Amino acid sequence: MVFSMTRHAFRFSSRLLMAAAVMCGIGSLASGDDRQAAELLPPSTLFYAEVASPAAILDTILTHPLRTRVEDLEDYRKATSTKEYLGFQGILLYVESRLGMSWRAAVEALTANGVAVGVDPVTEGVAIIFHARDAETLDRLVSEAMQLAREDAKRKSQPDPYESSEYRGFTVQRTKQGLFATVGDRLLIVNKPELGQSIIDRLLDQGTDSLATQPRFQAAQTPQVTGATGWAWVDVAVLRQARARRRQTV
Repeated sequence: MVFSMTRHAFRFSSRLLMAAAVMCGIGSLASGDDRQAAELLPPSTLFYAEVASPAAILDTILTHPLRTRVEDLEDYRKATSTKEYLGFQGILLYVESRLGMSWRAAVEALTANGVAVGVDPVTEGVAIIFHARDAETLDRLVSEAMQLAREDAKRKSQPDPYESSEYRGFTVQRTKQGLFATVGDRLLIVNKPELGQSIIDRLLDQGTDSLATQPRFQAAQTPQVTGATGWAWVDVAVLRQARARRRQTV
């Protein structure tokens, strides 16, 4: 089953995207590697979604005429004049100064070449793959984000939030929520190490089976809506099989 989303119909929260990146882990693919994210996910992937140009969606949201109407509302003005909101704005400005760019520019750089999400029931894992503008910008964003997190932990007398390890030559950082590593201009966010390892294996061992080689997925790629900003796929056959098994056990 395929779901296609046009620029005006699809709404994506950049704040949710950034929160997911902080809560999970990060990994990436070498620069110049044009393979689809589907070629790096396991063939057992149940759900897949990709957005080709998150920056276009963000631009639609931020420049939409409705935004001006909302900002003119009395409740909005009250909400944006609270101590909590002004404090958040101060923190945001500080973070932007450390990153050397605005939050919007950071999101655009991080997602310049698209974002994909995959859910794999075998590993019970979720992966979010970002294709950044370039490796240099990506490394700077990740390094600064890690440094800010370490400084915050130190101020709160908490231990280092990252634990380093290595898998097949990739430096991996472990957090309470997942794992992350950076290589080239792609980022991978995973919540399960097994899924992250399988993606790294496909990165290094080209030609292995993946979601992209799955016949049902290949068939679903053909009828995508022209001009769609993003699309999503669910392996309905697997869901039906699972439902049938559950009925048999009742």
